[in-house]
Amino acid sequence: MFTSSLAAIGLDDLEKAGLTIFPNPVDDYLVLHVPNFLSVSTISIVSVDGKTSMVEQSAQGETITLNTGKLAAGTYFLHVSTTAGNAVYQFVVHH
Repeated sequence: MFTSSLAAIGLDDLEKAGLTIFPNPVDDYLVLHVPNFLSVSTISIVSVDGKTSMVEQSAQGETITLNTGKLAAGTYFLHVSTTAGNAVYQFVVHH
């Protein structure tokens, strides 16, 4: 059974607030743009088979750059926990 916990605000609200990722698809670096009123507590990258590939704690700044160069080509999910809630983004790595 698949369960999900929803945050205080939804993904659409976080996107409207300016939390975005680019480029997608990505080669070596994925950029997360974080508005200055949000604080990111945890970022993790999870493959479609559920394996966590990367976890960053307390990432700071308006622009957070994640090195995706060592990830195998494929589809991944970026889980972002912020002071305003949680968001999950799907992105594709291609080399």
